[in-house]
Amino acid sequence: MTPTPREIILMVLDIIEYADNKELFAAEFLKAIEMKAFLDLVASIPEEKRSDFSALLSNPEPDMQELSSLLKQNFTSSEIDTAVMRAGKSIMEGYLEHIMPTLSDQQKSDLERAISSLR
Repeated sequence: MTPTPREIILMVLDIIEYADNKELFAAEFLKAIEMKAFLDLVASIPEEKRSDFSALLSNPEPDMQELSSLLKQNFTSSEIDTAVMRAGKSIMEGYLEHIMPTLSDQQKSDLERAISSLR
């Protein structure tokens, strides 16, 4: 069974021995992925349609149901899923690149093995 994005994030946090609140970190990480996917999708639509999204873009805590509704009006499920996958990959790669120098050899090895098992 394929792990959920949340489960993958928690797995990484376990491997790197993240000391703070892992659930909170995972929730914020997932929000960042959703927001990047949203921004990437909005950037792909014509300028005249972007005004529909301006209220959501200006709010630091957008209503996720409203966001979902607007996305579904303008994009197929496949397009949304692809944007979320790309955003997740990009953000996770950036995070791993950032923390890699701080990890022990064992943590690096465990992380590489875990990531390989997901492919």
